[in-house]
Amino acid sequence: MVQKQTVHGRMVQLSMANLDAILDAASDPEQCISELVEAYAHIIDVGEQLVVTKIGKLRLAEADHAEDVAAAIEWEHEVKTTRMLAHEAAAESETLHAHQLTALATYATGKQASFQAWARQSASHIAAQSERVKELKTTLAVLKERLGNLKERATEISAVSHATSSDNSPARATSINVFDPTAELSRFRERVHSIRSTMG
Repeated sequence: MVQKQTVHGRMVQLSMANLDAILDAASDPEQCISELVEAYAHIIDVGEQLVVTKIGKLRLAEADHAEDVAAAIEWEHEVKTTRMLAHEAAAESETLHAHQLTALATYATGKQASFQAWARQSASHIAAQSERVKELKTTLAVLKERLGNLKERATEISAVSHATSSDNSPARATSINVFDPTAELSRFRERVHSIRSTMG
């Protein structure tokens, strides 16, 4: 299985990682939790930057949307005004002017329709991006909570590690890659092999 490549994908992966299983299978829990803390802290920093960037783009999109809505309203006013003038010209037998004003009203109608279409399109985009930002913020909250728990457990694991440091066979350090779904399986197998090798 391929590890997640996008920032949001890695954020979700860390928010769902089975930390208990990872730590239980680690040959060096102290190093493992240290690398986990580093991984979580890094992805949180990257995630927060991503949120700031997306919010900035969202604000620009909202400003463009507001301009499109305002322009559509202005062109709608021009359509009504020009049509009224065309009717007045026709009533006064100003045929040429009536045709010219009717043509202008048609043009204004097209402009109004264009801005309305852009406004609808941008509204859909804004809604999707707003939901995306909410998802990112929610995932960040989960990651921050997990990071806090990891830091607390780091203290506990450090104490246990130092208490058992007199073991005859020191554990071999294993590099942790929480973004690789196959890494956890490899660590599990190594842990099982390590235990079996010490059995009589």
